[in-house]
Amino acid sequence: MNKLRYDLPQDCTVHLVQVDSDVAIRGSEPGAVEIVVDGDPEQCQVNEEGGTLSIESTVALALTVPTTANVRVDEVSGDLVLRDLGGEVTIAQVHGEALIRSSAANVTFESMQGDLTVDEFGGELSATDVHGDVRMGRVAGACKLGTVYGDVRARSLNGPLDMGTVSGDVRIREAMGPVTLEEGMGDFKGTDIRSGMQIHHITGDLVFKSDVMPGCVYHGRADGNVIAKLPEGTNARFTLDAAQELVANLPEVLESDQGHLVGTSGTGEATVELSAGGSLSLKIRGERQGDFMFGLGPDLAAEIEAQITESLGSIDIDGLAQKEIEKAMRKAEREIERAREKAERERERAEERLHHVQERAQRAAQRAQERMARRSRHVGRFRGDMGMFGGDTVNVHFRRPKTPKVSESEQLAILKMVQEGTISTEDAEKLLKALEG
Repeated sequence: MNKLRYDLPQDCTVHLVQVDSDVAIRGSEPGAVEIVVDGDPEQCQVNEEGGTLSIESTVALALTVPTTANVRVDEVSGDLVLRDLGGEVTIAQVHGEALIRSSAANVTFESMQGDLTVDEFGGELSATDVHGDVRMGRVAGACKLGTVYGDVRARSLNGPLDMGTVSGDVRIREAMGPVTLEEGMGDFKGTDIRSGMQIHHITGDLVFKSDVMPGCVYHGRADGNVIAKLPEGTNARFTLDAAQELVANLPEVLESDQGHLVGTSGTGEATVELSAGGSLSLKIRGERQGDFMFGLGPDLAAEIEAQITESLGSIDIDGLAQKEIEKAMRKAEREIERAREKAERERERAEERLHHVQERAQRAAQRAQERMARRSRHVGRFRGDMGMFGGDTVNVHFRRPKTPKVSESEQLAILKMVQEGTISTEDAEKLLKALEG
C-alpha cells in the first residue's frame, strides 16, 4: 500500500477520470486529500490544478477527502463506496455496485451496471439508469429514479420518491413523502405511504396497506389483482374498478355497477382510485393485526443493522479488503429480504384464496335456500289451485323440496381442512362444486 497526500481547500473538487478497479471515498476532517493506492504509485496518475485533483488509476483506490469536497466520477470499472460526504457528487458510469452511506451530499448517477444501495442519506438522489437493484433506507431528501432494470426496495423515506420505469418488483415501506411510479413490469407493494401515491401502471399485482391522509390522492392501476387494506376510521372517497371480481366493505355506496363502485368512508377527505385488470379487494378494518404490517422482527432487524453498521463503519483506508465484507453483507441482506417478501406474498395469496372459498361456500348455501323458498311457494300455489275442483278427490303426490347439499357443518369442515393444510384451496373448490351438484 502507498499513500499520497495533497493539501487542498475544503471546497475542492476530486475528479476521478478513470479507475479500472474499486474505489472507496470517505469524507473526513481536516481538509487534506489522502489517496491510498493498492499497488505501485506509478499505476495512479494525479494532477492538481486550481483546487481540482484529477485522478486516473489502473488499481484500486481508497480516498479521504474533506467532508464538503465535491466529487466527480467519469468511470469506475469496479465497485464504488461513498461515505460521509456533504458536497456535490456527480457520477457518470459505474460498472460494478455502488454504496452510499451516512452522507448529506446531493448525488447524481447517470449509469449503474450493478446494484445501488443508499442508507442513512440526508441529501437528494438522482439515478438515470440502473441495471441492477435499488435499495434505499432512512433517506431524508428527494429521490428520483429514471429506469431501473431490477427491483426497487425502499423504507423510511422522508422525501418524495419519483420512479420512471421499473422492470422488477417495487416494495415501499414507511414513506412520508409522495410516491410515484410511471411504469412497472412487476408487482407493487406499498405499506404506510402517507402523502399520496401515483402508480400509473403496473403489469403485476398491487398491494396497498396504509393510512390515507386528508387532501391526498392515492391512485393505482394494475393489470393483475389489487388488494387494499386500510384501518378503521379511514376518511376517503373511493373509486374502484375491476375487470373481474370486486369486493369492498365500504360504509356508504354512491354508485354501483358491474365491476365499478364509488363510495365513501368517514368524511371522505382523501381520494382513493384503484383499478384492476383482475380482481379487486378493499377492506377497511379495526386495529392493525399482525399481517397488516410485516417486518423482520426487532431481534433479526437489529442484528442485521449491527452487522451492516460494523462492516461499513470500518472501511480500511489502508486497504480495500473490507470490500469483500461489504459485498457479503449486502448479499445476505438481499437474500433475507427476498425470503421475507416471498413468504409474505405466499401468505397473502393463501388468505385471498381462503377468502374466495368462504365466499363460494356462502353463495352456495344462499342459492340452496333460495331454491327451497321458490319450491315452497310453488307448492303452496298448486295446492290452492287444486281446491277449486270441488268435491272430487284428486290424489296428487308432491316431491319434498331438496335440502341444501352443502350444509353449514360441511362448509366449516371444508374450511377447517384448508386452514390445516389437509387439502388445497383448489381441492376445496372442487369439493364444494361436487356437493352443490
